[in-house]
Amino acid sequence: MNAKAGQLVLTVLVGLLTLPAKASVSPAAAELLDKFRKALDATQSLIESYEEVLDYSYRMPGMSDPMLDGKRFARGQHRVDGRRTYIQNYYWGDLSGRDRDRPESSPGYYLRIETDKRLYYHSTAVNDPRVKGSAYSDPGTREKAVISIGTYSGIFGFLGADERLDAVLRGANRISVRPTTETVNGSACQVIDADTKYGQYTVWLDPAHGYHAAKATRSAVGGQKENQWTMADGDRSTACLDNVHFKQVDGVWVPMEAEQDTAYTSGESFRKNHSHYKRTRVALNPDHERLGSFDDPLLKNPTNDPELKNGTRVTIRAPISIKGSWKDGKVVDGSGKVIEYAK
Repeated sequence: MNAKAGQLVLTVLVGLLTLPAKASVSPAAAELLDKFRKALDATQSLIESYEEVLDYSYRMPGMSDPMLDGKRFARGQHRVDGRRTYIQNYYWGDLSGRDRDRPESSPGYYLRIETDKRLYYHSTAVNDPRVKGSAYSDPGTREKAVISIGTYSGIFGFLGADERLDAVLRGANRISVRPTTETVNGSACQVIDADTKYGQYTVWLDPAHGYHAAKATRSAVGGQKENQWTMADGDRSTACLDNVHFKQVDGVWVPMEAEQDTAYTSGESFRKNHSHYKRTRVALNPDHERLGSFDDPLLKNPTNDPELKNGTRVTIRAPISIKGSWKDGKVVDGSGKVIEYAK
């Protein structure tokens, strides 16, 4: 081999050695991840009614409520299909430092609908004449579904990441399967450990319940990701999904109830949440198009927003921003004239 050829070989070898490392997924891990993916795929399109009890505490120096803890209750409906979300939430209890013990008869309310190109949002308070609700529609917004940052996100397959947990594990830097099973809620579970860009995960997959996660933990530090954001140096984030209960719906195992703990610390600030989430009704794989599950209430289907009442302030962002109020199924201006925003 001449000197020129030898230098070329050396250059290629050095290049190979400096390529970024890619996780080696063992056959055992790959098989479990396939089963986990199928379990989540089977339950990603649904309509559900739910209840949640949330215990929270936080410390945020500089805010009007710098330190607060309390208990918040919620009920509502979710519609999801893997890329679109409908999140309806009625909430009461301790809402802020000045709004404590709000009764269920006069709850806060929000509705958020996100599709590929459209965002709809409505926030108000029910049976409270002091609050005039505001509804907003943006036909040109491309939003990412926010189910991944809910205090209950683990039951949907998201934990500290804007990617579904099976995808997070599949993209791990290092992943391994523990040699023996571990019992969670009476089930012998296969345990996966993974080092990912979102932090360290341990997931207990339950073969007796369709290979859903019976438990999952996450721990992340500065430089790693929290959902779609990179955590600052010195920050720390933890999460745990536990006490998951399952039920068969149309022959498919569905997580029906779970507890989730999340905590985030940044300097002198912190927030902690403990969520007890329960699905009270589930319909799998509904015909979302026929039902109009994700239709914009202002532009197409007002029944999608049960609190869209006369007097609600309205903003529609079209080529220009249109402002008015809702009256008898129409958007009107200050004089009561119908605004022909479709034109």
